[in-house]
Amino acid sequence: MGGTGVEGAEGFSTAGRTQSPSSWSSTTNGGVNGRGHNGGFAGMPLDVIDQSKLAGHSLDVLLVEDNPDDAELVNELLTSAPRNDFRVRRVDRLNDAFHHVKDSPVDVILLDLSLPDTRGIETLSRALKVVPHVPIIVVTGDEREQTAVDSVRVGAQDYLVKGDLNPRHLMLTVVRAVERHRSFLKLKHEQQQAQRQATHDGLTGLPNRDLLSQHLEKTVALAERYGGSLSVIFVDLDRFKLFNDTHGHAAGDELLKTVASTLRGSVRASDLVARVGGDEFVIVLPDTVLARDAARVARSVLTQLARLDVLGTALTASLGISFFPEDSIDAKELLVSADKAMYKAKEKGGNRFQFFSPELHFLGLRHESLEGELKTALEEQQFVVHYQPQCDLTSGAVRGVEALLRWQHPRLGLIGPQKFIPLAEESNLVVSIGEWAFGEACRQVALWQRDGRQLRLGFNLSTRHVTTDGAVRYLETLSEIGGLRGSLIDVELSGLESGEVSRTAANLERLKRAGIRVIIDGFGDHSKSVNLFRHFQPDGVKLHRSLIRGVPGESKDERLASAVIEFGRALELEIAACGVETEQQVRWLMDQGCNLMQGFYLCPVLSPHAMREWLGKRD
Repeated sequence: MGGTGVEGAEGFSTAGRTQSPSSWSSTTNGGVNGRGHNGGFAGMPLDVIDQSKLAGHSLDVLLVEDNPDDAELVNELLTSAPRNDFRVRRVDRLNDAFHHVKDSPVDVILLDLSLPDTRGIETLSRALKVVPHVPIIVVTGDEREQTAVDSVRVGAQDYLVKGDLNPRHLMLTVVRAVERHRSFLKLKHEQQQAQRQATHDGLTGLPNRDLLSQHLEKTVALAERYGGSLSVIFVDLDRFKLFNDTHGHAAGDELLKTVASTLRGSVRASDLVARVGGDEFVIVLPDTVLARDAARVARSVLTQLARLDVLGTALTASLGISFFPEDSIDAKELLVSADKAMYKAKEKGGNRFQFFSPELHFLGLRHESLEGELKTALEEQQFVVHYQPQCDLTSGAVRGVEALLRWQHPRLGLIGPQKFIPLAEESNLVVSIGEWAFGEACRQVALWQRDGRQLRLGFNLSTRHVTTDGAVRYLETLSEIGGLRGSLIDVELSGLESGEVSRTAANLERLKRAGIRVIIDGFGDHSKSVNLFRHFQPDGVKLHRSLIRGVPGESKDERLASAVIEFGRALELEIAACGVETEQQVRWLMDQGCNLMQGFYLCPVLSPHAMREWLGKRD
């Protein structure tokens, strides 16, 4: 008989022996005589199975056998077995068995190793891969001892030779196989539960301190390896002890569960939220390049908590924020730093967030004092511009350099832009600082051009530069004063809010008329960059480093990066990749049609003097 799949699978019922074993009749997926699968054990929760009651219950048996005579023999033996009610269905091909189990769960499979679509021990191996949750008993005419040994070694619950079968033996083998398999699944379930209890908080279900430590160690290691960044936010509820004392521990527990759910809903799926004890929670934000990104999450948390209606109590919290690598390159120290910053926020009255910054004290200064620090830095030329080259993926030639701003603080040393640019934006100094940096970069690249190097300058613009007409005119003038032609300048823009795009499109077009190219920086990381395409046609895109980290090898990352590159190619844009670290990434990007690359594989960020030396070695 040919295999007919699930709907055509042959079956018969032995319940009360109402049918002759030789009377094969077509049945529905719910079992014969209209009986559904719930009469057996398959699909039941592991914690409600009582194995002592297994014997005497009906069991759904799938017989995979292409020989009709052998099939009738097995059916006759099961029909004759004492005390058990077996519901047997038969298919004659392995692939049909897979379809059947998918649509109609079974308690056990009796499997012949010689079938029209497969033979030998490979039959069992394939079955175990597809249906590992169902116990399999090999029932075959092969009497070789080695076949039996191989079957059990591969994963069969038991091995029976057709010529040695009898009703009682077959019944006991089937029942014991199901019992053993159920015991195994129950043990596995209990082990998984025990493991979860060891790594998750029992009240909120969030990761606990141990799992947080493991996760943070791995996240820090990845960030260190690929030159990434991350932030840690320590959250402590304000006056939680008073709430507990007033409303009782049961209400306190409900509050903690509500807070856990609120925190989880305030972050991305890739972020981690953990409960580390009492009313303390920790949020880990990977790929947090700018301080304002962490600040945005912190503000969102405070806003969401304030909206909760908790027995007439206004819910507030104190948050502390630390950064890798600025505050520490050690996972434990990052937690300690965030904790210290949280206590500083609590000392200030709570319901606020505080950056950890024992050295960078200006982060905690009042607005007027901060503006004074930044003004002094600008007047005393404490800012410096460093550079990272960009290379053509096809020819290997250096096409240009990106200018990257740093603050050479007289006491604190070199400070990255993620620390001071967000604060400069709040102080309205970002335009002045950016104009100085742009002019300095134009002057430096013009000097390198006089050495015979035709390099393009890439410069990241603040939103303020393109939303202010005066700033755009000044940029055009600065390029002329610096001695660099507009046709050799790429201004890089991270993106704009929807409301900002339409009114600044004219400014961007003005830059293009001056010969300056407009590049979308960090493309693929957020939706703001997509807003630009509705009103303005840029000249190129620079892929965000997070798109490159998982390629090649991570299929999801590959699909996403490939889709973003294809989007850029469809619009005939020049495509550059940031954060390139390995030769494998270089080859993958070349295969995808990417034009340019930038990252540690080519060269780290260098001072002007070091950059000149590096360029000299490339000549």
